[in-house]
Amino acid sequence: MKKTNWLLFRAAGSALRAHYNTLPSSNPSSSPPSPTSPRPPSPPRSVAEAGMSSSFLSSASRFLRQTYAGDYLGLLALALGNASLFVVEPFHRLFSIDDPRLQFPHAEHEHVPVPLLLILSIPLPLGVIITWALMMGKGKQFLQVSILGLTNSLLLSSFITDFVKQGVGRPRPDLISRCQPKENTPHHQLVSFEVCYQTNHHILHDGFRSFPSGHSSTAFGGLLYLSLFLSGQFFVFRPGADLVRTFVAFAYVLPLAPITPVEGHHYGGDDYCELHSRLWNVTYHISISMVLYSSTFLAISIAISRLEDYRHDYADVTVGSWIGIVCAYFAYRRYFPSLRSVRCNEPYKTPVEGEGYEGLKEEEDDDREGRRRRMSDIEMGTVSRE
Repeated sequence: MKKTNWLLFRAAGSALRAHYNTLPSSNPSSSPPSPTSPRPPSPPRSVAEAGMSSSFLSSASRFLRQTYAGDYLGLLALALGNASLFVVEPFHRLFSIDDPRLQFPHAEHEHVPVPLLLILSIPLPLGVIITWALMMGKGKQFLQVSILGLTNSLLLSSFITDFVKQGVGRPRPDLISRCQPKENTPHHQLVSFEVCYQTNHHILHDGFRSFPSGHSSTAFGGLLYLSLFLSGQFFVFRPGADLVRTFVAFAYVLPLAPITPVEGHHYGGDDYCELHSRLWNVTYHISISMVLYSSTFLAISIAISRLEDYRHDYADVTVGSWIGIVCAYFAYRRYFPSLRSVRCNEPYKTPVEGEGYEGLKEEEDDDREGRRRRMSDIEMGTVSRE
């Protein structure tokens, strides 16, 4: 009996399932949505829209790689950062009016005022670069990257220097002369700038912008970049370059120029031709070295003038100079190969899509070419083995 009931129960279940499968299926998407039902998710973007977006991004990426648009955007950001630092007052460190390190006189007339500094650091290197490019028939890309490097060096060194100046707020050596403290100002204790009688806002607050030296960083940022640029154009630091052996050659030439004739020796035309040729080579290379490094010596003179004007101390000038040196070298190597490269007078090639940046590959090729040329020089006896 129980077995019969179980078979009937299974048969009834099978019939119900067969009847349910024959009913029309209800599709939720075909029925109109009820007001209370949640809205279905929006369909994904079409393939055409995704393709357009991908094409735009690819074009923008290719434009940035094949041009210097990214560099110009970076320079614009540095310029805006520099402008914002000028409107912010520096941090005012506490000081003591009897501190002998702050009691130097305030020089009304500087050896190198700011307008002269800007002329020597910006138009002078820029004019030399443009003149060289036009005179040697360099292309637009050469001129563009050379000016980009100079601008990069100047803006980067200026931004770093002013950012540190504003944050440190170190008093200048002539702060007491600028401040003109009140008569009842206490001695042997720290006071703030509020004890000053000085009414000129710029003179007073500029007295707290001693570290590091802005003149030094700007001078080296512009003039040292010019020295690096000219050194690359004249192959100064190439292995075996004649300029490196200038002083050795100069010492070798002097014995060849007898002041009085030597008895029993006949001086022919070949002797004088060789002598004049060597004298000309030495004079030429010494003249080039003076031109190349005159801008660096000018930057050193500007930095020293800040000590003479009692605007900075040795630490301020040293750190400011190193900021300019590092920024100038970084900016130059950003666009030009090493000064020991066989192609140090030409900038890196513009990156091409799919090939990436060509700087490292060019440097490897230059190293191999430089070793090959040096071995050739050694075999010819023009340079000695190290």
